[in-house]
Amino acid sequence: RGGTREVMRAGTMPDFPRLSLFGVVPVVVLLLLASVTGGVGADEGDEVSSSSSSSPSWWHGPDPPEGEPTEHEREMFHERTPSCIVCQRAVHYLDENLLVKILDERAKDRSVNDPANYGRIEAIVEDEVSKVCSASGIQLDKKLRQRCDDMLERYEDALVRAWYDRSSQDDDWNMNWRICAKKHGLLKVCPTEIARFDVPQLDHLEQEVKLEELRSPVREGGEGGRKRVRYQTQAGRAKLARAGSGEMHVLNGRDFHARVIAGADTDALVYFAFANTHPRTHRGTMRTLKRAALAFRDENVKGRHHVAVSVIDVERNEIPHPYGSHVKGPTVILYPAGDKHSPRMLPMRGGVRGRDDEEAAPTLGDVLALLNKRGGNAYTRYAAGKAFVEAEQHELEGSGRFRDHDEL
Repeated sequence: RGGTREVMRAGTMPDFPRLSLFGVVPVVVLLLLASVTGGVGADEGDEVSSSSSSSPSWWHGPDPPEGEPTEHEREMFHERTPSCIVCQRAVHYLDENLLVKILDERAKDRSVNDPANYGRIEAIVEDEVSKVCSASGIQLDKKLRQRCDDMLERYEDALVRAWYDRSSQDDDWNMNWRICAKKHGLLKVCPTEIARFDVPQLDHLEQEVKLEELRSPVREGGEGGRKRVRYQTQAGRAKLARAGSGEMHVLNGRDFHARVIAGADTDALVYFAFANTHPRTHRGTMRTLKRAALAFRDENVKGRHHVAVSVIDVERNEIPHPYGSHVKGPTVILYPAGDKHSPRMLPMRGGVRGRDDEEAAPTLGDVLALLNKRGGNAYTRYAAGKAFVEAEQHELEGSGRFRDHDEL
């Protein structure tokens, strides 16, 4: 892949020797053959430079059929092979992570003709493709993780080229169709009936699969064995605080969707904790969030939560796909009431990426400002604003992060 990319980085084409009349005919013949076969001397798996951004050389298929999933297609989706699952979850991961980074990079004030742009974009693509097996929907399943490793070993260069082509233009390609479809996709691992779905449809169907698994636990050791859910979760039920009590929920993987996503009228602020690998950050974050939860203590609140502050131990729980696919370390996310599929991330402090320190935890001011500005219901915004005004300055600036040890 080096030759094509070096030309792209340089922004110029190499000089070719002049051809005599006797050299023209063989070249014309070779070019005609290239137009039919996709490249002169191209073996299976070789990269061939694209002639245009809208029609790359690795893609020769039709546009995908459109429409909502049928019941038959839903059944096919539930019965996917591991290779198909990995391909579609990889597409979802890259659409969610890679394309956002590319948009940010392209929005920077640089000349379009700057040759250095090629290197920057390509480096982002290569980095994200190499990390695709870390998506929680793949990483936490041993069989899927192995299939993903195999996929990268065989096709990483081709995937980088495909996603580079996707990132270099503005058309909304269906990468599930172009990468995963059996008949004409790059990897040829998914039936065309379910390879046609775009990313929002994949997202919705993945949620359906996860909810079905929650309703249908499997038994260990045959019919007489104890029941367990199909993915990693802590034992027991979530520890739920009473509405208006000013306390935090402690969630597990099994209850995440019901308590965070399904509660459409509740502003759900969730801390994804890594208590063992980031103990100091964890302690500081828990102190901040416990203090923030107190701001919503209200004896007049009965029955349902207007705002719920929760913690879930990511090291012992799988977060239902796709909500945890982007969580790689301590993270605080707000799922606003009425708009659960547009979460808001609260950046951690500290400056150095991955640093384990109480100062890396958010401050009380950070949390209350997020809820006041982005809360989905009026009660949350009002209560957060009131608490912000009434809090001591040193609290807002994070002095509460440095108290005695707190556990999950």
